[in-house]
Amino acid sequence: MCAANGGIYQGDGTPCVPNPCGAAIGACCHGTGLCDLTDPFGCGGVYMGDWTPCDPNPCGGLTGACCADAAICEIQTPANCGDVFLGIGTTCTPNPCEAIVGACCHTSGLCQITLEVDCGDIYMGNRTVCDPNPCTPTAAVDSMGDGSRALILETPYPTPTTGEVEIAWSLRQSGFASLTVWDAAGRRLTTLFEGEMNAGQGRRVFALEDGSGHILPRVSTG
Repeated sequence: MCAANGGIYQGDGTPCVPNPCGAAIGACCHGTGLCDLTDPFGCGGVYMGDWTPCDPNPCGGLTGACCADAAICEIQTPANCGDVFLGIGTTCTPNPCEAIVGACCHTSGLCQITLEVDCGDIYMGNRTVCDPNPCTPTAAVDSMGDGSRALILETPYPTPTTGEVEIAWSLRQSGFASLTVWDAAGRRLTTLFEGEMNAGQGRRVFALEDGSGHILPRVSTG
């Protein structure tokens, strides 16, 4: 009767004085599938709720989709996942990991599809692509022929942005150049400058009007 009413039977012959039910306890599920009775603060795993029992064991099904690598999904417990755990009860069919990878832009301009946690540089957002390449190198994009850098384009700040972002560059020689701004999907948002650009350092501020996200400046010279 006790368990049928959602309670926890304390054992044959146990008294109600003193009241053993004063502190709320319940089933605590650990990553191994082990269940023990404890309070919410002492659980250390997944607390199943006040007065939930361990018999029958509620912990056997505490697995879910684990995105262990780019677009690779495995069913694991939270403790054994080690990467991105999508939640208890989630499945790998259809593959949910494809939706949480995206383009990762490295300072060299190289673009790779990876998890956000594995990017290490500028993550362009879930489901962004590398074709067309959304990445702008932050090293030289032109050279002087003697190994020196003709143009250095810095990473925009802040990124991602919800408003204004500052774009800075350094040009060794004066000449014709254009400064354009692109979004993560490879769409050109605007042309900030086109014409003769003086040698030295330059800065422009771009205001992202709608929403937030990563922007990619590109400078073309010649």
